[in-house]
Parts: sequence; C-alpha cells; structure tokens
Amino acid sequence: MRLLTRTSLIIILRAADTDTSSFTAISSWRQAGLLPDYFEAHQRACDYTGRLIRNMRRLLIFQIIMVGMMTAALAGLDGFLAAKSSLFGGIIVLMNTGLMMLHEKRAAIQAQDDAQRILKHVYLCAVERLVLTLVLFAIGLVGLKLMPLQLLLGFIAGQLAAFLNGLSH
Repeated sequence: MRLLTRTSLIIILRAADTDTSSFTAISSWRQAGLLPDYFEAHQRACDYTGRLIRNMRRLLIFQIIMVGMMTAALAGLDGFLAAKSSLFGGIIVLMNTGLMMLHEKRAAIQAQDDAQRILKHVYLCAVERLVLTLVLFAIGLVGLKLMPLQLLLGFIAGQLAAFLNGLSH
C-alpha cells in the first residue's frame, strides 16, 4: 500500500535536496516500500545532475585558469588593450559554458528519461550558444573595437581548456 501521494512526495523531495536528515528518512521509507516507483527516477536524475554540475564546475575553473594565463601573457607582450581583448574572448567561452550548464541541468530535471525532450534541449542549447557567440564577437569587434587576434586567442584558450577537460574524462 502506497501511503504517499505524488504531491506530498515532491514537497518532501524538495526539502531533501537541502536537508540530509530528510534524505535519510526518505531512504528508510523507500526501503519499507512506502514510496512510489517514480522516486527512483527522481533520485537517478538528482545523481546525474550532481555529477554533471561537478564536472561543469571543474571545466569552468580550468577555463578560467587557461584564459587567465593567456590574458597575462598577452598583457606582458602587447599591453592593456591586448589583455582586455583576450579577456573578452575568454568571457565569451565562459558565458557559453554557463549557458550549457543551465541547459544541461534543466534537461536533467525536466526531461529525465524522455529522449525526445533531451534532444530538444540539446538542439536549443546549441542554437543559443551559437547566437550568443556571434553576438558577443560582434560586440567585441564592432562595438568595443577590440583587437581581433587577441580576442580569438582568448576564445581559443577557453575552448582548448574545454577540449583538454573532455580528454580527461
């Protein structure tokens, strides 16, 4: 006999995301057979989302380090404007990574096991990232009149960090 309704389970699960004692109670309820089957799907989604966020944070930190090193090198070689251009290129990459984190977290929570919905989130993320990149490059080159080569070098440093991070997994 199932004692918890879907609505009460959602309220408890939201509390469990922040409170470990609630999560312990939920685990014991699950073992006693009091929780519905969709609890396990939610738990899998939460585990996946947690791993995803940890990996994306690692990627962001690695990108910040790489862009910082490129910016510092260009500041020493070419001066302030080159450093500013490189930093803006790196910010483009960081904003793309942040947008990807947002979409992946949203897809993991909303779509769960529905492949079509996950694919829709992936396509939407790809289009938004492309538009964001083009708009920010236009702002940097036309609006702020930054140096093109240094802007690209900062962007490449951030993308290289993403590539190297992907190789380590």
